[in-house]
Amino acid sequence: MMTRMNSTFFGSGVSRVVAICGATALTMVAISSVSPSHASDRSVKSEKAQYIQPKSYDVDHSHKRYAAAAQLMDGAAVVYHPTYTAGLERTSQVKVVSEDLRVSKGKIAGGKTYVGASYGAKAQGFTVHEKLVGTYWPSDEEEIFFCAGIEMCNPWMWDLIQIGWPEMESWGKVGKVKLTVGEPGEKSTVTAQVYAKCGVMSSTSQAQEAEELRCKKSDVVNGGLISYTVKKSGSGSNNRAATGTHVVIDSQGIIYNELTKIAEGVQPADKPVADVDGDPSGLLVPILNRSICKKAIEVGTLERARYIAAANGYSVRPRSIDGEPVIGTTDWNMRRINVDIVGNRVVGCSYG
Repeated sequence: MMTRMNSTFFGSGVSRVVAICGATALTMVAISSVSPSHASDRSVKSEKAQYIQPKSYDVDHSHKRYAAAAQLMDGAAVVYHPTYTAGLERTSQVKVVSEDLRVSKGKIAGGKTYVGASYGAKAQGFTVHEKLVGTYWPSDEEEIFFCAGIEMCNPWMWDLIQIGWPEMESWGKVGKVKLTVGEPGEKSTVTAQVYAKCGVMSSTSQAQEAEELRCKKSDVVNGGLISYTVKKSGSGSNNRAATGTHVVIDSQGIIYNELTKIAEGVQPADKPVADVDGDPSGLLVPILNRSICKKAIEVGTLERARYIAAANGYSVRPRSIDGEPVIGTTDWNMRRINVDIVGNRVVGCSYG
């Protein structure tokens, strides 16, 4: 029997994030030529330089507030949160994941993303799951969606049953429903797919039967799921978006009408203008900025980093060369990355 994945979503995990916020305030001066003795000093310092692994720019965080998730997704997609919860309190922190992101023309063009939080309890509750359009669900979160209509898992589960798995509850399609979602002044109509648990798969089941399973609205209370995509928006909210958001809500013990009402009540979560969950910079570094830094390190040289940054609307400022600080300006620029160079290769990066 398939169970809901809340314990998987919100269990403790090792954060793979390093602090990359905050460029050092510097004063503009001319850079003079380096004497042979200074060049020797640079060589020593370059041997001690620490290379930052691109994987360090991935995110695996849990936050108390949706504002933190909105800040992390700023510029990439709008984060949505339910304003109607059927009287159920949020019982988990807001999970945010980004892995192996790729950027193209200032947009996330691939990789894995996730934002999620749970409400209520196991017997009666729901979880809101979101990801950026054009990305995949992270591996820890994807299992439920193979079994809930996003990629109908019934044939996949049928294969497992044939090799010895016990019988399982099976998801079936309930139908489509039109929803009006978004904040006042920016509401849009989306077509949502609704699924429910209403069958049992066993070794005598056939894959085609599972694929064609149909459930009733009344079956949703036994386990329901609603899935839809909100196109890019955010001009009326304190958030920005380059792409749309795919929203999935799975539930238990909630009737059809309540589930659709929860789905229709989602609104953009505003990103903060001050400190978020104790982040030392005052703002969490958005995943888009992390991705630019990650790519700058992956391509290697300063010249290539400049090309990648420019293609995505960013500029590049050397912060240090072979261990020696490069004096720069005191301004803060959200569309600039600061890089550390050792042996003509980019080994570290921040933005600002």
